[in-house]
Amino acid sequence: MSQGRTSTMSLTHSLTVGKEAKIAIVAVISSSVTAQRLAFSTHDWRTGTTVSDVWADVKTPGDGWTFSVGTTIVSNTAPQSPYPDTFSTYLCPGPVDPQVPPVSGGSRQVVVLQSTRNDVVVGQRFWYGYSGGSGQGNSSFARGISVSLAPSPLDTRVAICGETFDRSVPNAATPSFWSPSVPAMGFVAVYNGQLDLLWSYEFYGKSDSAATSITDLSVRWDLETGRDIVTYCGVSTNGDVQSAYSAAVTTMAPTRPFASPPVPPSCGTGATVASGSSHNNINPLSIPGEWDGIVGRLSADHGGGPASVALAFHSIVGGGYEEGLFGITELDATRFAVVGSLNQSAMQNSQYLFPLMRPYFMDATNPLCLAGPGPSTFGTLLIFDASQTLTPTGLLELELSTLIGSYGSQTVARDIIKQGDYLFIVGSTNDANMPSLVGGGFQPVMSGATQGYVATWSLSSQSFKHASYFNSAYDAGLVGVSAWSEYPDHVAVVGWTKVSVSSPPKIEVASLFVDTPHTNYLQMVRSYAIGSATLGDERPGPRGSGLVTGIVHPFVFIPGELPWGGGVGVDERNLITVVGSTIGSVTYPYDSGNPLSRPPQVGHGFPLEMDAIRSVVDLLPDGVCRTDGTGACYQPWAKTSGDGGTTPACALAVSGGSLLRMLVDFEGDPASGSVVSVIVDRPPAGALAYGGVLWLGFPQTAPNPAWPFGLGVELWTNASSPVVLVYPPTGGSLREPLWIGGLPGGSQTFSIQFIAAMLQPMCPPANLGWAASPALLVGYN
Repeated sequence: MSQGRTSTMSLTHSLTVGKEAKIAIVAVISSSVTAQRLAFSTHDWRTGTTVSDVWADVKTPGDGWTFSVGTTIVSNTAPQSPYPDTFSTYLCPGPVDPQVPPVSGGSRQVVVLQSTRNDVVVGQRFWYGYSGGSGQGNSSFARGISVSLAPSPLDTRVAICGETFDRSVPNAATPSFWSPSVPAMGFVAVYNGQLDLLWSYEFYGKSDSAATSITDLSVRWDLETGRDIVTYCGVSTNGDVQSAYSAAVTTMAPTRPFASPPVPPSCGTGATVASGSSHNNINPLSIPGEWDGIVGRLSADHGGGPASVALAFHSIVGGGYEEGLFGITELDATRFAVVGSLNQSAMQNSQYLFPLMRPYFMDATNPLCLAGPGPSTFGTLLIFDASQTLTPTGLLELELSTLIGSYGSQTVARDIIKQGDYLFIVGSTNDANMPSLVGGGFQPVMSGATQGYVATWSLSSQSFKHASYFNSAYDAGLVGVSAWSEYPDHVAVVGWTKVSVSSPPKIEVASLFVDTPHTNYLQMVRSYAIGSATLGDERPGPRGSGLVTGIVHPFVFIPGELPWGGGVGVDERNLITVVGSTIGSVTYPYDSGNPLSRPPQVGHGFPLEMDAIRSVVDLLPDGVCRTDGTGACYQPWAKTSGDGGTTPACALAVSGGSLLRMLVDFEGDPASGSVVSVIVDRPPAGALAYGGVLWLGFPQTAPNPAWPFGLGVELWTNASSPVVLVYPPTGGSLREPLWIGGLPGGSQTFSIQFIAAMLQPMCPPANLGWAASPALLVGYN
């Protein structure tokens, strides 16, 4: 139990307060429970053909909307015509640009952007370009999406990225050009919340052999400058290009490179650490066509078109060998962090070292230069400060860079998110020493040959704080991480896992939290693998097989691990949306009774074609539900009034992706003898809470409607509930074990809700200083 907590109680119910607590209740209701883990699941595919369709990434900004981006193949993109032969039967206008005519006849691989609400497709757009009949340019591929929410859909910004073979793209801020046999070029496209395309930007290569991809991005509306800001990361075979096509096309040239970090003395004479203008092709030992990472920033007038777009900075992140960047998160208006991978041959420390500033995550005793037994692949974490790029001559500042993994192993980092003081990083590794520096994870020992991992970096201490393998007895990997923006301790991760040695990969989703009041360890609340254990190959995020990335230069990383990240979003009710694709899709679930859900496409099968898949996962256990409508209860709570979510109601308002809503979650399975805990994320530190109570109802007879505890607050626990646990004014997560020794036998039902008292109103002027989480109703027999 939390230190400093007191309690109140009444009559027939007892509570022992101290390091442990034991609560006794009586049975009240006996009934069965209904499983509800997949709140929604569907296949998305084009009818009448066996081409592949793939979702790449998804964002759920917190207002009930979901935005997904992916790739499909179409034969017709005429504006404002229905498309019964593609992802849905909704209107899907193509780009409005005279240089990019509609596709008609043949086939073209295009990016598809879709918005949904309550699982209904509301908007859909195609993004593709034109190449003047050169024989190239019939393929575009999506990799990432970012959403900046605003009160008006016209002010909301949806940014997508990936690569394309096209040389004229819609609403372009970059000039068109024509050249045969060129590889893919990276792109960024920005829409408003109604999916009106505002502008596109294409990243050209230096020559006919240079390829580029933008792998992830972050978009926001800067109210001070009145501009939309897009910060991106990616990969390029030649990041310092001066275009070979025309003097006007120089968008890949470094505009604000960062300076080289100091060369460690242990690296010897002749060593050179790469700067933001160095690429691997200048190293005589490198292989032509190897990748460098790239970072950059674009800005445009809010609501402005292509003419208002400006390149703020663009830099290379490279060394002498293969590097790539795959995930990005902004820390504030000027700082951002990226993660990726570095492929390094053994004993190469003489020239153009990767710009490393910190000791290795798992091997702090070795020198900073890359010299050791190998070959090795390291995960990379880099933090940049872009404040100086606001001046005409200021450079991008490399604030920090470090590696994840140890010599002789292969570790990759795929996605990153900022939560409070932590950066949560996910990826894959075959390094058996992964958590040796910062133990306390939920799975401290590696169990498969390749394993997923989660690591946290503390921004305040500038060090790794937590690490854990991903829970699978066999091979697994993580590719995406997401969370509500206000949670400092809770995240959801997604990846692939094998449930047997010979089984194909399945998509697995898990919710995690940092147990700050108790162990300060990274804990898993619950995980769920989607699909059959024996058939079908399911992966979240984009795939390269059979699509654009199958014909550009391949990445060299862990076998079976392609370079992608993302594919997961956590919405305002803690429901987790995961997108990706399936091969052999008859085994991936769909809602057979839901007209909004599509079954597998007939004729699709391993190893040829893929269905795009989208599932909404509810990770509350059977027999537990919240008053916001999530979970599965045998005694649903009638909500004749009130919202059922965090109150006051103003806490549910969304602006820029920020919510004040609190989380209440349940760890364990409600059953006789089960050891369980309740998990609460209290109001954020900025809300100035000075304490709170965890209100437990025994027996539970839900009020109908909820009765007001304080102005603007709904109380879903009985007014006469006898057990109240009181907590001091500390922030972060709260993990409270219940019924030490296991839940009591018999049939039980009880409720749990957290209520906070505030020094200032949570979101004035709506209330006088009270806030409450949704309530949990827990039952079993």
